Amino acid sequence: MELKLQTTGESLQLLSPGVGWFTLSRSPGEVLSTGETAGVLITLGCSTPLIVPAGVTGRIVSEQPELVRSPVDFSSVLYELEPVTGESSGSESQAPQAAGELTGLILTVPQSGRLYRARAPGEPPLIAVGDEVADGTAVCLIEIMKTFSHVHYRAKSPLPERAKIVEFLAEDGADVRRGDPLLRVEAT
Repeated sequence: MELKLQTTGESLQLLSPGVGWFTLSRSPGEVLSTGETAGVLITLGCSTPLIVPAGVTGRIVSEQPELVRSPVDFSSVLYELEPVTGESSGSESQAPQAAGELTGLILTVPQSGRLYRARAPGEPPLIAVGDEVADGTAVCLIEIMKTFSHVHYRAKSPLPERAKIVEFLAEDGADVRRGDPLLRVEAT
């Protein structure tokens, strides 16, 4: 569902397209661009990704909501953005690399949420660097509002049927977005 756009002077505001709970918000200083997911709206138990509308690019200058799930009304302001100039900023250089910028075989995150490498605190991680995985092997968990889903290694082009874990690209306990790099692997 596309966010609503409102311009106020030089700044842009992205508004809620509906009523519900707003979650998985992006952080101040991040740059939002057309087509990116900028959070999730939960209405009557259904989660809908919120998409940045066409022609919008800007840096978030508003604060994140205090609550993980914030109640919002139709047209509530979710983000205030300032225009992005051609200059590079420190916050952009600290952003995680996109999967397309990395070299090698990269498994990406299939959905947004909080990533956990173990099934429970104190338990060993599901996989470790050097482990071999096959199509269907559980590699981590993603949590969205206390609901945990296994993330499985999937042998889709260019990922091979069997692979060895070379590097973790997402930290344990980190908030991740769909498409973020998760693991670097090599064929076995």
